[in-house]
Amino acid sequence: MNYCLIPFRFYSQRLARKNYKDVFGLKLNSITISQAIGSGIFDKIIIAVDDLHEVDENISLPPNISIYTRDPRNSDAESSLESLLKEVIDVFEFEPDNWVTVLQVTNPLRKKRYFDLLQNAQRKAQHSSITSVVGSKRFSYSEVIEPNFVRSNTQNKTPRFLETGSFWSFKVEEFQKSGHRNPSPNLPIEIDVEDDFDIDDIDDFEIFRALHLKRITCDNWYRQNIEKLSTVYKHFFEHFKNHVDMLFKIEPDLIDEVNSVGCKIRSSIQMGGKVIFFGNGGSAADSQHLATEFISKLKNDRSPLPALALTTDTSALTAISNDYGAEHIFSRQVAALVKAEDVVIGITTSGNSINVLNGLEQAKALGATTVLMTSIRYENMSHEFDFCLRVPSEDTAAIQELHIFLGHILVAIGEQTDAS
Repeated sequence: MNYCLIPFRFYSQRLARKNYKDVFGLKLNSITISQAIGSGIFDKIIIAVDDLHEVDENISLPPNISIYTRDPRNSDAESSLESLLKEVIDVFEFEPDNWVTVLQVTNPLRKKRYFDLLQNAQRKAQHSSITSVVGSKRFSYSEVIEPNFVRSNTQNKTPRFLETGSFWSFKVEEFQKSGHRNPSPNLPIEIDVEDDFDIDDIDDFEIFRALHLKRITCDNWYRQNIEKLSTVYKHFFEHFKNHVDMLFKIEPDLIDEVNSVGCKIRSSIQMGGKVIFFGNGGSAADSQHLATEFISKLKNDRSPLPALALTTDTSALTAISNDYGAEHIFSRQVAALVKAEDVVIGITTSGNSINVLNGLEQAKALGATTVLMTSIRYENMSHEFDFCLRVPSEDTAAIQELHIFLGHILVAIGEQTDAS
């Protein structure tokens, strides 16, 4: 049998309840649980808690997980991991040849290959324990205390291996003989330097939150393990990954283009112009959203800025559609309302909305500044608008999210009008 022990502890000297801290709706301890399950190498997983109610109730646990409330003597600040191990081994009546692997909640950056290496090492059985280590060129204690210590070039030093808290694994009989979690002979398994991360205080925790977001976008195994714990987490992290992937794909040219549009909006308003938005469906809602933030406010308490959405007058929309056709619902309004000093922004996720393109063409003919806010689905470059904010996604939901993201930047730049 191959056992896994995940110890939860309520008490923490530097960071209260750190094992239970929230990581984007997920308890920190759930990340390690998901990895133990996702590794597929453990016959039984034991979660040792101080209180039965401290396991996240929102996650689904498989049958091979046992929640065990430890003896209070092994829950206080002075208790050791070894004392908890002795208790768990006795209670669960492990056999001498069983393997036990301890996964610490506060070292959550693990990869699938570490578990594969661990399983292969256990099968060879040429050692009593297996420990995660990380290569280091730092100096040994004896070097540091040398009275004539001279700093040498670390590039020329042979790496030393330092123990990490990612995992410890050992045979029960050897642990019982030595009383130590690393009985000899010990086999080290090297983990990547970026995964040697121990959460000790609030600063560590905030850094981990950022590392966690990065990991769920680039490591499918890491993310999918979490998604399997809960349908809510599955939807959240799948959607989040799509969103972040899109943000990472933004090129400097798009950022420059957004800044140029924002500056144009600011100068236009200063010269007595206004900003006009239009689009269909979700893009119609975005048009109203952004126009409202110019008139009301985004962040700064300032004078209202002139903006208009051509998607709110149902009488005009239905009359034009009925009399002239839906392809003219924006161009007809543009012809009536737009002046040369205005900035006109047409929003279409596909770039193929005829009524939006017609509206921009009409604004262009009137001498206004024209902006097409679209996506990489837009390929018809024959339209010569002044600016094209083409976001790097083909997914409609993700495109709309980034349109609002960019729109807020435009509003923020426009809000600087009073201060300029």
